[in-house]
Amino acid sequence: MPWKQLLALCFALVATTFAQQRAMWHHATSPYRAVFEIQMPGNHPKAGVLLQVPTSGLGSDEGDDVFCFDDRGKQLPRMSIGAGLNNQAIVIAEPTKDSKRIYAYFGSKSAAPSANMLQPLICEVRTLPEGEAKNWTELEQLLKKSKSIAKIPVTKISEVSNLADSRERFAMNYTGLHHSKQPRKVWLFIATDDCGYLFVNGKPIIERNGVNSVWNSLRGENRKEVDFQPGIHEIKLVAANFEKDFAVALGQAHVQGNKVVKTSFFEGAEFILSGKTSLTLVEGKGKTSPVPAFWYKHASYMALGNDFLNEIECGTYSEQEADWTFGDGVVLKGAKINRVVCGLDTLSVRVAIKRATARGQISFPAAAPAKTLNINNQKDYEYYGGLLINQGVKDVDDVKALALQLRYFARKDCHPSQIPVAKAILATKRTTNELRDEALICLARSASVSEPKLAEEAFDRLLRGAGNKETRIAYLGEAIEFAVFCLRDYQLAEKWLRQHGRTLKKGSKTLANFNMDIALQSGNIKEAAGYFTELLEGKRLGETQREAAVRGKSLQQEALLALNAGRIIEAHEKLSQWAIEAPMDRGNGSFSLTRAKYFRKRGWLDGALGELDGAILADPLLPNLPDVEFEKAKIYEQAGNKEKAKELYKKIAVEYPNHPAAEEASTKRW
Repeated sequence: MPWKQLLALCFALVATTFAQQRAMWHHATSPYRAVFEIQMPGNHPKAGVLLQVPTSGLGSDEGDDVFCFDDRGKQLPRMSIGAGLNNQAIVIAEPTKDSKRIYAYFGSKSAAPSANMLQPLICEVRTLPEGEAKNWTELEQLLKKSKSIAKIPVTKISEVSNLADSRERFAMNYTGLHHSKQPRKVWLFIATDDCGYLFVNGKPIIERNGVNSVWNSLRGENRKEVDFQPGIHEIKLVAANFEKDFAVALGQAHVQGNKVVKTSFFEGAEFILSGKTSLTLVEGKGKTSPVPAFWYKHASYMALGNDFLNEIECGTYSEQEADWTFGDGVVLKGAKINRVVCGLDTLSVRVAIKRATARGQISFPAAAPAKTLNINNQKDYEYYGGLLINQGVKDVDDVKALALQLRYFARKDCHPSQIPVAKAILATKRTTNELRDEALICLARSASVSEPKLAEEAFDRLLRGAGNKETRIAYLGEAIEFAVFCLRDYQLAEKWLRQHGRTLKKGSKTLANFNMDIALQSGNIKEAAGYFTELLEGKRLGETQREAAVRGKSLQQEALLALNAGRIIEAHEKLSQWAIEAPMDRGNGSFSLTRAKYFRKRGWLDGALGELDGAILADPLLPNLPDVEFEKAKIYEQAGNKEKAKELYKKIAVEYPNHPAAEEASTKRW
């Protein structure tokens, strides 16, 4: 190899080695540092460059303990701006001419020296306490009681939503410096919804009091001419939003005579702005030191009625695995995690790696993330459902979040994912009676197969706590059906009927249906026949019977459609209605066949067989006997009893060769 190429290779290797080496630690008492690459300088020598330091509660939220050094180890002048978004401290630093990167050290708990620098344009979002704010004097008094939520670097005064979180009542305080290089007069105007106040060099210029719409201020109606002399001028615009829609803008009106011919934003070029940097690394003092500083971003959201579910992605800057403990009780583990937050309330979070712990908040600004998922899309629904199931509810005690989760999972009738959420709701003491009943009925329905004792207890609590008669009878119908066809516990059904069916009058069709189920399933055919006769009373006249038959056929179709679509509760309601309005179908096999399909969908296989066997027992010559036998074969197949299923499939194919079910039955390997 020629010596020149060899020399070049050596230089390249040396350069690579130095590039891979860890930069020396410049501030001994700071345990963490963030490394920033300088992208572009500010538009004024004293504006410095902007650093958004991810202190994450490991250092001062305001940035007071952030020490800045350049890549040569020289300490740089710096000035704290305050707590920003995403658990970051806003700091500006003045780099040297040749600086390429800045090392921002934090966590020492020592105050860093503050330099006299020019602050860039900042939007501070503040809370707005309740109270009158009809003018600046009243608003100023409220602002003295308010708290800063976040300070956000911006390039112009123009916004239509809360930049910091989801609250509707808030104030925005814009402060910036305008550098006028020559004398000029400018017509400034403000557009706000609701109120707004403009100050230049501390003097009030424009007042827009009270509750307003932005639409009557966009053409420069609230304008005033300002005389800017050469030099730096402080501009301050305070806007307040009392509810719902919000807007604020500082504009420039171009006036000819008394007429506004054009309007434009008073934009970034008019303000002093700090230079830009990009965060490239967050690290600890030791090479293997735990660094729990974290980031988060809004990945997607999904509407659930008038509420929202939000997917967030969180991770540690160091890519080290951490324990994540959220304010709603969710606990997860990983270097990067995804989870769903129910609602838009700001959520606290603690991130721990070994003994090092970061703390912060996750907020949800009014501007929604770009990716929207649809709850009616099966893929989207299952994706959010998977995240919710993965994060669990073991330690969650946020009632609002639990209620939203229950509503989410309740979209799939009787789904087992409702069980842990319902349990969590019932375990908290802060629930309402309405939410408690909602949790109990979800638990009773969804736990009937996997945790039948739990379902029994839920039904018992529901029946004892039901307020009005109509609700109690509806719960009683489901409870008796569960006892008879799922538990096969006829004594429990009779006990519930005695205790909670006293308001049902003798001769009631509802009472007769309950009693017929208990009698028929317990093998008391004669007693069941008596209740069936009682059901038929009033349906014997020809016209009435024809109407009932038509209505029964309609309800059968509605029940089957609901069942096929997975709307199990609706199918149950249609079956209950059918039993009352067309009771003769309880004797011809059509009702029992549809009901058995419903029980099979619920996983109550013994009850499904019991319903069909009861129908055959009551009338061995059912007109739809082949359909009944075919449904029994499906039930046995689902239950894993292949021999019994094969026997019935063979019977249908051989004995009923012309029946529509025979072709499918013959395809079964028997």
